[in-house]
Amino acid sequence: MNGSESAYFSSLDGWFYALSLDGTLRWRLRTGGISESSPIVAADGTIYIGVNHQLWAISADGKQKWTRGFQQTIQSPPLALSDGSVCCNSIQGLLADFDPQNELRWKYDCLGYGYSSPAVSSQGTIFLSDKGFFFSALPGAVPLGKSSWPKFRGNSRNTGNGADSKGP
Repeated sequence: MNGSESAYFSSLDGWFYALSLDGTLRWRLRTGGISESSPIVAADGTIYIGVNHQLWAISADGKQKWTRGFQQTIQSPPLALSDGSVCCNSIQGLLADFDPQNELRWKYDCLGYGYSSPAVSSQGTIFLSDKGFFFSALPGAVPLGKSSWPKFRGNSRNTGNGADSKGP
């Protein structure tokens, strides 16, 4: 996970790490949990990651900003949107959107099958697997956030290459 100045990653040892691009440790934060979710970076530099049954917001200097509990594990990576909100999907299929202050904006129940990360179009339509057999498009007006790494396996240009994060 490559941010503008750091590589961010979780580990099964219960810590979240930030490395400088030369590989030196910048900081680490004790999560105390296992994370199968990859981190994403919002436009304001906040890092979001699912840790067990919680969505964590972490500042760029490695401090926990807030956590949001879920009844279900968050395995898929969150999604940073251009209005500063973040979407996450639990393994049971609850897709939720939170503002930067941890307030719930909306939620959608996929009735299971929340293992994949949602995607968003340039017009703000959110795409996700739904109800086990379907692929759904949820209407929206908020596109992907403009940050170094707003979603899983991709920067804002969808290349997956950290050097391309600035865009055209």
